[in-house]
Amino acid sequence: MGIIYRGLFLAPDLFWRLILADHSFLLRFRETLSEIETNLTDGIAAFGPWITPIPSAVLVANATFKDLHWSAELGWVAAAIIESLGLTTVSTSLLLWEYNAGKRRTDPDAPFFLAASLVVVYLVSTIGLTVLLDIFPNLARYAPALFPILALVGAVNLALRSGHRRRLATIAQERADRKAERQTTHPKAVNFTEPLTSNVTSSTVNPDSTLVKARQARAVIQGNRMDNLLTLYLDNPTIGVTEAARTLNMSRQTVYTYLDQLQQSGRIHRNGHGIEVISK
Repeated sequence: MGIIYRGLFLAPDLFWRLILADHSFLLRFRETLSEIETNLTDGIAAFGPWITPIPSAVLVANATFKDLHWSAELGWVAAAIIESLGLTTVSTSLLLWEYNAGKRRTDPDAPFFLAASLVVVYLVSTIGLTVLLDIFPNLARYAPALFPILALVGAVNLALRSGHRRRLATIAQERADRKAERQTTHPKAVNFTEPLTSNVTSSTVNPDSTLVKARQARAVIQGNRMDNLLTLYLDNPTIGVTEAARTLNMSRQTVYTYLDQLQQSGRIHRNGHGIEVISK
């Protein structure tokens, strides 16, 4: 103990450096554990919804085996179709609800209540197959009628998603047209200069020249397309590149190029979950 005390007395700086280093290590260790915990939680949150339909699918498959006397293969196919339809229907309903909640007053409404009614139809059909057939086996003769109803739900769901893509594209185009109209009404001043020659004191480049007009046209078109892309991601930040390209009638490479340019200019931010529009 005397040696330790003498060491502390002779080298107090070394002692405190060891203490601070140990404390810094503990802080970094805690931060690492916190980051691991966050990543695990995010991973579970992203993966969990995709496996939650499994118990329901098992119940639907068992109902088709037991009450409808279908083969095992056909029963599992029916269960997979019904549960994937449920996920898509709920996703469409939430997508339209989020759009209506964040849209401007001048933008058209999305048919959220129709999408929500499809969710109700899906739930009633699933409960009918998994619960009511078990309680009332005589209803098995009417159960096959549920599948054409579910097919209709799937068709309407596809129409809703297609209509929403067209709605977003129309809104983006209208905003781009209004912006182009404002730019036409209040054009920016452009200075055209040219070196002086021996016999001409000054000259002005004609802004209506073919080359200048072509460059300006390309710049306006590219600006409008970028504005359309920004508007699309502003309304739907989690939309994928493929769907964005299809909605705006662009190639996927063009969308990637525009996103890179917009990110370099600080107008968007890729946050890992989608595209965050910072400024338009």
